[in-house]
Parts: sequence; C-alpha cells; structure tokens
Amino acid sequence: MNMEDERIRKRISYRMFRDFLDIMEKEPFKKAVLTRLFELLDAKHCFGSETMAMHARESLELLLKDREVA
Repeated sequence: MNMEDERIRKRISYRMFRDFLDIMEKEPFKKAVLTRLFELLDAKHCFGSETMAMHARESLELLLKDREVA
C-alpha cells in the first residue's frame, strides 16, 4: 500500500469528498447533497452567525420545496 495514498485518505477533504460520493450513489441524492453541503458550511461557521445560518437553512428548505426535491 502506498504511504502517500494512506496519508491523503486521512485528510478531512478526502472524507468530505467520499461522503459526497456515497450520497450520490443513492437515489434521490439532490436533497442529501445540498443538506450535507449546508452542514459542512455551517460547521465551519461560513454563514457568520447563527441567525445567518438559520436563514440559509430556511432558504435551502424553500428551494427544495419550490423545486419539489424529495
């Protein structure tokens, strides 16, 4: 086994991409991918505040409803 490959597999980014790939192998996956993306952004405090994160969650939920994504 390649040691460099093993080192890369331990990275957070590798696990994140692996999680997305796992989600995409399931049907339907659009909602799951967007929800996971929100969770990742929220965990990294990318929305700036709890209020903005709540607004982003509401926006995502309304978009999924508008597009009828299950």
